[in-house]
Formats: sequence, structure tokens, C-alpha cells
Amino acid sequence: GGIFIEKSQALDPGGNESVRGPELVISHSAVDRNRAGLRGGGVFAWESSISMTGGVSIQLNYAFYDGGGLFIYKSPAQMDGVLISANEAEVSGGGFLMELCHVVLQDTRLIGNYVKSGGGGIRAKGGELTMRGCTIEGCFVLEGSGGGVFLSDAAMNASHSALSGCHSESDGGGIYAIDATFDLTMVVVHNSRSSGNGGAVSVQSSSMSMTGGAYTGNTAGGSGGGIHCKGSIAQITEVTIGQGIAEDGAGAGVENCTLDMTQVLMEGNNATTGGGLKVECGSTTVHNSTLRENSASHNGAAVADACSDRPHLLRLQEVSVTSNTVADSGSVFFEELHPSADVLMDGLKFERNGLGNIYWIVQKGFEERGVVCTGCTSDGPLYMTQFVASVVYQDGGVARSPISSNSGQVVEPALTFQVHDYYGNLVKAPTGRTLAVYPSILAVDGVSRSSRSGQVCAASPAGSAACGTTRPRPRDQFPDR
Repeated sequence: GGIFIEKSQALDPGGNESVRGPELVISHSAVDRNRAGLRGGGVFAWESSISMTGGVSIQLNYAFYDGGGLFIYKSPAQMDGVLISANEAEVSGGGFLMELCHVVLQDTRLIGNYVKSGGGGIRAKGGELTMRGCTIEGCFVLEGSGGGVFLSDAAMNASHSALSGCHSESDGGGIYAIDATFDLTMVVVHNSRSSGNGGAVSVQSSSMSMTGGAYTGNTAGGSGGGIHCKGSIAQITEVTIGQGIAEDGAGAGVENCTLDMTQVLMEGNNATTGGGLKVECGSTTVHNSTLRENSASHNGAAVADACSDRPHLLRLQEVSVTSNTVADSGSVFFEELHPSADVLMDGLKFERNGLGNIYWIVQKGFEERGVVCTGCTSDGPLYMTQFVASVVYQDGGVARSPISSNSGQVVEPALTFQVHDYYGNLVKAPTGRTLAVYPSILAVDGVSRSSRSGQVCAASPAGSAACGTTRPRPRDQFPDR
């Protein structure tokens, strides 16, 4: 029973079904292997309404422009139990494109749809998309964003749905949103990837809410293996973000967002910087959450704060930081914090973390307040600090690292190392502590010198630099290796 339409072609809209009002109703039917010269490879609806129920399949259709399976314009649509599979569009909406309308999907599957530009599964331009109990799987964007879903100037409400194995060559392997508003409740995004930012979700200039669900096994070539947030407002509650991989912020990469995370589990994520979370300015609050078994090959296995050029806010409250590993410095890492940065850490619990729990670089005056963690506990040293020193040439110029002479200049054998705060005042060691500067590479006449095996190159309080166990004579400051 029903309708079976196959291998139809149209130069204009709708390779198969084309309707311009008042209503299109399809049930127990198949719309397969059709082609459209512009939009709507399988179905085209313009200022109409659509109802699809009871075993409808839309498969292997092609549109030269938008909507490989369906193109829906100003047409409210309801799809219940529909299969939208292996459709293709050259520009937007491999599965379907909706514009300026409300589309409701119930128990609907979008599988293996493909597009070159944006929205491998769904492209929503304006309007509202509702998804309940739906699956988006293996959808692909060749050049653009939104492997599963691409939202712009639109709203989305998705619940008890899953996206898996989707891919985009730009941002948002699972979901990409710009100038949009969306709520995700008990949604799972798994094994999706983007070559840019946001393996699972990438949100820009938008408002996002996530409640429950899991974002696991996702990969990004840039920031945010799980979630990437840029210039947006985001609330994440009772969510698991795990096994993500990214260059920065494998769990979440945050750029100038207002982000609130409550009862979030970040585990098993891996990045160069910020294994769990990387923050680049904005306002970020994490409380009653757990960051465990995350890793970074550089800094910040659990959290990396990389906002050094402007004031920002970071709150870490009642957070468990456990079994995180870092190759360079710190489970919680701060990079040259701005003097007006507002940082609060309270009630953190550190256990079994490698190479420092809280690590910060002091350069711009933040050393006057320090990074304070109130009510925090640790099974090892709580703080580590790196003071950034200046090396001054004889003529007053400042050397960069590694130290080398410029043309016509000679670095004097005796180098003066001093640590100054943002206002130019000499930093003194706290009572009962020793302040030391350890240069890793020195040079004379433009040739780098490193410490020999078993030796230490250090700067003494008097200003001389030496390698060895005894104080060298002035002419022996840089002995041959």
C-alpha cells in the first residue's frame, strides 16, 4: 500500500513531490532516487504544511542546490517515524533544509546524508526545530560546518536524541549554531569530529542550554573536542564530557563566553593545552563538578586559563581534580594573568595529579595577590610558580628567549636577572622562601650554551650566570662543552 515514487527528475523544485499549499500528507510511502535541478530532491514544500507518518522513507535523492531529501519553506511540518537517508545536496541541507517554519521530528532517523557546504543532516535558517527521540548518524559536510545540524537565526529544542559519527570540515562535527538559541535535554553526541572547532558542538554568538546527556569520543582539529563556545551564553548541567581530543580544550574550549557548568563530569580528554577545559577570557564558572583523568601534552591537564590581555572572571568552586596528567606544568594552569583578572578557587580537592596542582606564570603584577585557593586540599604541593625574568644587554636592550646577541652586540658574561612586577617594582621572595631564576639556554656571541650533563646553569643574586658546581672566574662564565 501507499505510494512508491522512484527516479523522477525535475529542473525546478521537487524531483518527486512538489506542493505550494495547502497541505501534503504522506504515509507508508517511499520517495527514492529522485533529482531536482534546484531545491528539494525528494520533496519540495512552499507555504504549505506537511505531515509524514507511518513508515515513510526518503532516500537517495539529490538536489543541485538545497535540500537533498526535502526543502521546506514557510511550511509547518510534522514527521513521525520517518527515515531520511543517503540524500545529497550541493549547497545546504543534505537531509533537509527548513526555512522560516516550525518542523517537529518524532522518532525520525537521518542517516548518511551528505552536503558540500553546511548541514549534513539538517540545515535550519530561521524558524524552530523540535526533535524528540531522533537519531542523526553518519552525516557529512565536505567543506562547511554542522555535520549533523546547522542552525542560523533559528531555535532548536532537542530531547532524548542522539547524534553519532557525523563530520564537518569546518566547525561543529555534530551541531553548529550561529545567532541561534537551542536547548539540549538528554542528548548524546558520540564519535563526531570537525577539522575546525567543536567536535560535538560549536556555538557562536548564540544562547545554549544543555541538561543531562553525554558528549563523548569527539574530536576537533582546533578548540573544543567536546564543546566549543565563542561569544555566547551557555549553561551546562549534569552532563558528561569525555574522551575528547583537540588541540586546545579537549573537553571544552571557551572563547569570551559567559559559561556556567554545574555537576559536570569531564574525564579522559586529551589536548595540547587544557585537557579538560581551556578558557580564553569571558566569564566562566565551574562548580560541584569533577575533572578526572584528563591529560595535556603542554599545560593545564584539567583547566588552562589563557586570558592574559584583558580582565576576565573564572570561578572554580567545589571541584574535584583527580588523576590528571600533564607533560609540562599544572593540572590547573594560569598563563600571565591580567592584573584585573577576577579568579576565585574555593573548595577544590586535588588527588593523584602529576607535575603540580596549581601552576601560574607571574609577569604582570598578579604576584602581589597570587592565585589563592581557599579551603582546598591536596595530596601533594598545592602551588607552583614560574617567575618570568628579563635579560638586559649592556646597552639596555632586552634579550628574547633564547638569549642571543643581535648584530654588533655582545652579551656580557655577567648577566643580571631581575623579576619586576607590572609597575616596575622589584619582586621580593616571601618570608621564609627563596626566589630563584633558572635560565634554560644561555648564549655568548650568538652561540647558545646549555648546561652540561650533571650541571645546572643558574643566575646568582649578584647577577652572574654560570654552569657548574663552583663559581667560575669572569672569563670562564661559559666553559666549552
